[in-house]
Formats: sequence, C-alpha cells, structure tokens
Amino acid sequence: QALEAWSPQRYGETLTSLYRELITAEQTHSSFLDPQPLLDVCLDRDSFHFLCSARPRIRAIIFDLYGTLLIAPPGRIRPDPQVDPALREVIAGLGFHPPASPTTALDHVVRRHHLASDDPHPEVDLRELWRDLLKLPADVDMTDLVIATERVRLPTSVMPGAEAMLHPIADAGLPMGILSNAQCNALHELGNVAMRFEPRLTVLSHQHGIAKPSPALFTLLATRLSEFGIHPEETLIVGNDPLHDITPAQEQGFQTALFTGHPDSHRPGIAQPDLTLTSWTCLTQALGLADPTATGKPF
Repeated sequence: QALEAWSPQRYGETLTSLYRELITAEQTHSSFLDPQPLLDVCLDRDSFHFLCSARPRIRAIIFDLYGTLLIAPPGRIRPDPQVDPALREVIAGLGFHPPASPTTALDHVVRRHHLASDDPHPEVDLRELWRDLLKLPADVDMTDLVIATERVRLPTSVMPGAEAMLHPIADAGLPMGILSNAQCNALHELGNVAMRFEPRLTVLSHQHGIAKPSPALFTLLATRLSEFGIHPEETLIVGNDPLHDITPAQEQGFQTALFTGHPDSHRPGIAQPDLTLTSWTCLTQALGLADPTATGKPF
C-alpha cells in the first residue's frame, strides 16, 4: 500500500491524464523561456544531491549485514575453548547431545565441506552441518539451534543509527534488500528492522552454497531486481568491505557506498566507491531524504 503511488497503474493514470490535458489545451505560440529561474530551482544547494544528479537515480538499496547494519566480531569458525562450555549448555538445553568441543567439531566439518566444493568461494549451511555433527535425520529443523549457538559464538547488535536511517528510505518507497555472507540466524539478529527489507531482494550466502565476493551472488541479485524493473546502475550496494562488497558490485554495474561509520566496520582493501559513508546521515543526505536523527518513530 505504501508503494501504491509509484505503481504501474498509478503511473499509467497520471500519464493518461497529462496526455488528455495536452490534447485539449488551447494552442499558443512559443515564447522565450528565461533559463535563470529554472536553474535557480534545480541547482539550489539544499536540493542538489550528487547521487541523484550525476548518476542514474537510485531506485533500490541493498545492504550488507555484518560490519554494516550489524556490529559483530569476526565470523570465522575456529576452535575456541572459552566458548565451548556455553555452546555445550545451549545444545544440551535444546535436547541434543553436544560434542566435547563444539567449536573444534564445527571447524573440522566446515573445512571438510569447503574442500569438497568446486566453487572458489564456498559457503556452508550451519543447519546441515549441525545435523551432520549431531547425527540427525535430514528432516530435523536446526534453525533454532543455529540461532541460539550463533548468539553465543557471534554476538551482534544493530549498528547505531541504522534503524533511524531506514525510516526515510522506506517512506520514500525505495525497495531495500540484503546481500550478505550470512546464515539463517542473520535476519533474527536484526529484530524488527528485518521487516523493512523485501524478501525477494534478500540474498544470503547460506541459501546458495557460495559466498561473496562470488560474482554469482551479484548476478542473482541483478536478476531479482529485474523482476521489479530495476537495473544494477539504478541500485546502490552499501557495504563495509572494499573487496567483498564494493569491487564485485562495481564490476557488475551497481552503484556503491562504502560504510566506515564504526570502528568495527573497517575491512582491508582498496576500492573507489561512488560514496563513502562516515555515518548513516550521509546516506540519507545523499539521497535527498530527511535527516534520520530527526525521526523518533519506533519500528
């Protein structure tokens, strides 16, 4: 309903109305149009925005998760004796028999699956790995276990300012999605913020067995955007990793924004994004939207 004003039906009705006005309008002779008033309006400093004028206008925005919308420690799976007791407690609490060192067992099975993959950027689905480790049938749903264990192993919090930033973008009718190296727990970590994202534009690595910077994920995203009539050059990819977010997105024609607004956001690598975001206010200002700090609306 929020997007009704931009629907094909409404667009067609508006266009038809304009044509009718032109057809029935009284004919007049052409006269000189002073360009200065038009330039004064179009080039006003408060309404001139780099992203909206120098490049194709933005019609969709796709976000990375970790280091961008979520604060999180490094996500690499590795043996961690300090975390093992808490993981064992969680696994046992869900009715399963945990291995002696869950982190070591998980590290070994991840390595095995990566070696078995022919893709240069393989990804695993933790639900399948836990079924393997705990010797469970394939029809046992491990989503709750992944959510619970990842909160112990990889605690996250929503990036400051991210929630407020999403309000004016959603209010403007811009579709938003996610492209991230993430597991089935990722959207749960966003809480109510997750409702702001279009499911068809949400691409998580565990769903496809490949991880960024694989071009295949960006190609898949472009295909899904095309179903909305949106092209890559009309889409802004927002991420914190020059090599995994910015470079592969640019190679497929997307516009890019590098988020550097938190100490945990920094990732190594050199890239030349279309925009560098030192805060979420930079994004809304570049899009010509309201300052996100000015809204107090809850999700």
